[in-house]
Amino acid sequence: MLTKKTIDDCVQLAEIIDSKSILAEPLPGSPLFSAVAGMNLFQNLSEMNGKIGWVPLGGNEHFMRKANEAPNSYYPDSEEIAAVTNYLPETENVTLHDLAIENTAEFVANAVKGHLYTFRNVVVPIVKDFSDKVTLYMEEGPKSPLLDMEIQTWAPPAILENSGFQNELSEYKNSFFPSEVLGKNPILPDYNEEELREALKTGSNQLDGLIDTWINESGISKITGIFQSVFREVNSPVNVIRNSDETDAVTAALVVFLISRKAYDNPVKGIERGLAEYNSIMADYRNYTGDWLNGAIDKYDDNIKKGLLVRKVSGKLTVVYKDVYDAWLQEGGENDILYGNMLEKIPLFYAYQINEAAAKLKDRWNRHEQLVKTSLANRRHDFFVSVLRRAFNEVVRENQNTGNTPINVNDASYDTLEDVIRRASEGDITRPHAVIREIVCKAFFGNTDANQFLADMENASLVNPNIDAREAGFIATTKYVCRWVANQIRFNKI
Repeated sequence: MLTKKTIDDCVQLAEIIDSKSILAEPLPGSPLFSAVAGMNLFQNLSEMNGKIGWVPLGGNEHFMRKANEAPNSYYPDSEEIAAVTNYLPETENVTLHDLAIENTAEFVANAVKGHLYTFRNVVVPIVKDFSDKVTLYMEEGPKSPLLDMEIQTWAPPAILENSGFQNELSEYKNSFFPSEVLGKNPILPDYNEEELREALKTGSNQLDGLIDTWINESGISKITGIFQSVFREVNSPVNVIRNSDETDAVTAALVVFLISRKAYDNPVKGIERGLAEYNSIMADYRNYTGDWLNGAIDKYDDNIKKGLLVRKVSGKLTVVYKDVYDAWLQEGGENDILYGNMLEKIPLFYAYQINEAAAKLKDRWNRHEQLVKTSLANRRHDFFVSVLRRAFNEVVRENQNTGNTPINVNDASYDTLEDVIRRASEGDITRPHAVIREIVCKAFFGNTDANQFLADMENASLVNPNIDAREAGFIATTKYVCRWVANQIRFNKI
């Protein structure tokens, strides 16, 4: 039944169309044509000047009311239009308009059900399969060398900055190298993780809290390895420290110092050496590593005072002293300057040197970065295209080999693939779903509206992120039906 509200809702759109001198009329033979003809409001005149004329029965002013005495003050009489359209003779069970609408609704419902079944059970699984293949193959693609550029900050473990701990270390300045340990018998029994943590503790709550933090930062596996090397495999701490990089050397020295400090004159159950030898080893190790740590602290303090910003440059890694780095950033330093410094044959290390060359270093990095990005974008685009073709061919081959081929593949399918590929942008590489969906829907299911329908669902979900797939499908279905109706209207300039 046509209601007054429905008519009133249409008036605004009709006025806009009329103001542009456009005549909207249903295409002959369409379901919309039958529905309009069944309203008993219009007369479809024979073709005149190549146009089909629709005029109100009874003249242009029929079904209209006057708002005032002005000649052009007519407006639609929605009540009369509804009454005429819904008039039901006693001998009839349904109006022509309702019959046309019912037939159309049934036709549309059946068509939509069929389409939705195909989209959900045939198209979407192939889109997912295609997408999974693209995601997997893209992992093999070219990686940006810029991703490996890294700036790491370094500061000594917090326990080495504790004044009480530094005072204890000062007792071991100017110590001698440890004597060679004879034999291969382990110095200490094997410790599990809990026992090793306990062997490192000092008994001071404050220091032990700092030690726990240091263990977690260094990693218990690394500390265990140092313990095994020195106290079980009897490798000299001198060699272990000397053969480590600066960070691992500090860790090794601290492990040996803490364990030997606590173990001296405090033998544990399970040692395999005599007490005198045991204490001599522990004293030597404690004194040597205590002196080494004193030197490391003095060197660090001296570097900070001199403004040594860069600790190490190794390939694409720059390690900086945290205290100097933080101050440098606050004074206007930028990581791009340090990236540029990595490109130098002879990199700079002190903050004042880097500041003097900052403009040159930053410019060099910016030019290098742009060159790399352009080159990478071209290589990634070419690789992306090859991946799309590879996934396309595999989807075709797999469906054909199973003998259950729900896709229709011909020369036009490959033409469609190439057409979509030509239009693929750099953004599609990181968000390839829309391209994949278009390829699958247009190349394999080109005789359906799958691409538009699934795109409508995706757009509905983007605009309304809290809706579920069912609600997105309802929105897409509504748009689908609206487009179907709109395609039954033609517009003529009058």
